[in-house]
Amino acid sequence: MMSLPIALNVSADHPKITVGLSWEPVSDNGRSSVISDPIAQDADLSCFLFDGAGALIDSITPVAPQREKYRQKVFHTGDHTDGGSEFEDEEIQVWLSHLDESIAGIAFGVSTKGAILLQDLNRPKFVVMDATSLEVFYSQNLSDVEGTPAEDAAQWQYIAGAALRDKQNSDKWNFVPVGAYLADIQDISNLMQEHCS
Repeated sequence: MMSLPIALNVSADHPKITVGLSWEPVSDNGRSSVISDPIAQDADLSCFLFDGAGALIDSITPVAPQREKYRQKVFHTGDHTDGGSEFEDEEIQVWLSHLDESIAGIAFGVSTKGAILLQDLNRPKFVVMDATSLEVFYSQNLSDVEGTPAEDAAQWQYIAGAALRDKQNSDKWNFVPVGAYLADIQDISNLMQEHCS
């Protein structure tokens, strides 16, 4: 069950949020007696745009950031494969006031490559903040995520949360923590249908 919504009271001059994913590299102390090489840990941050009925409009991923299509609306910084950046390793910036009226919700998903799980990452964190003031609206330590993806899921997403357009005032947005593993786009669409319609 979803938590209560968090108002995204962004800076009036620059109504933009930054959604970030960060993690730290892991050293393999068994590889070398002198210098430890980092072990690659690849995590991805994606977002899924939905209409008011919860139907999928589009998805934006590190591999398909769609920067031209969503210029000054949604910007993905691109794929980062090993963590350890000074700030967020992968970011999605969303200009809330520039989004088309047809977009009623945006689900934010985190996934990993290979056999590693979120709990295997070194200090993984998901955060939602005001892009201008850097005020944090929501932060989650992903090491604390309970459960695992379904074993037969070819491509799973851990939906950390969703930004939802306020039903009473379309200029305002709220963030709702979700915290659920979903196996495919249809599962995400069903989830958003409950909260966008």
